[in-house]
Amino acid sequence: MKKRTSQHGYTLLMTVLLLAMAAVIIAGLCKSSLYAAVAAKKSNTALQEKWGNLSLNQSLIQIAPEVFKQNLKNFQKQAEDEILTFVIDDQEAVSLDSLRQQSLVILLGKIPFHVIIEDEHNKLNVNQLLGRDPAHRQAVDTLSQLGQSSSLQSRISLKPLSRKNAKKLHLPRLGNLSQVFDTITAKQLCPITPDQLFKQRELRYNNRSLPQSLTCYGDAKLNYESASDAVIIAQVKHLKLDLTAIEELLLLRQENPQLPLDKQLDDLSEDSAKQKREITQMFKPKSICLSLWIISKQKHRLNYHQTIIQTAENNETTSQSFHW
Repeated sequence: MKKRTSQHGYTLLMTVLLLAMAAVIIAGLCKSSLYAAVAAKKSNTALQEKWGNLSLNQSLIQIAPEVFKQNLKNFQKQAEDEILTFVIDDQEAVSLDSLRQQSLVILLGKIPFHVIIEDEHNKLNVNQLLGRDPAHRQAVDTLSQLGQSSSLQSRISLKPLSRKNAKKLHLPRLGNLSQVFDTITAKQLCPITPDQLFKQRELRYNNRSLPQSLTCYGDAKLNYESASDAVIIAQVKHLKLDLTAIEELLLLRQENPQLPLDKQLDDLSEDSAKQKREITQMFKPKSICLSLWIISKQKHRLNYHQTIIQTAENNETTSQSFHW
């Protein structure tokens, strides 16, 4: 009787032990499955983001130059029609800010993308500032003066390629702004701040930092209609042109911003009109150069993607991309 009771106790103990082992194994499998599911979700989200980024980038590279071309034509037509507002297809008014940058929030799947397109010909081209002085003192002075009104201070540290290497590699001496500043981040370069991202509203083109007012791309000419006063004056000082004539021109532009440059030059005083040729050479870019920003968000992380789009007179388009 005692022997049979002992065997029953042993069997019960083994049963409990096996059940505990099974529970541990099942818990482990559940945990492993959960990790696999989380990893799969992350991979799926990363794939969606990559696909969305690539799709938007490829589509906008083709259409963005045409959008800016049409906006400029419509903006100038506003002056020809002598009205205060001009309407595209009777729906959308053209503003000065739309000549400078376009902003749009797009939702692909469950991932929001903030797209910003800005005109690089509204910025001061740093490559034209480089002289033969090895220390680039004049360039640094010009940049320092332009950056005085900026709330974001960045340490200027020019690191251009030598003329020989730039010519050999067929590259500009300053290929990106990391060669202009000691340190530079995507947040400093992006035309809008993180708190403005993913909000459907028109962005105002003001209070720009020094990095946001500079470019390494384009043909170093400015868009007269949309370049800021500060950038135009900085270029005038660097080229050592008559500042009085430019200040007079900027006042005329303020009074009638839609009027083309040629017509405003005709309204200059006799003394300022002598600078017509030099002033004209500063403006009217022969190419279109745009900066396409695509920012996506995953949890608390912002992913920045920038593509420089350059369209030549023959409509040949080239691009180069940067990721942060």
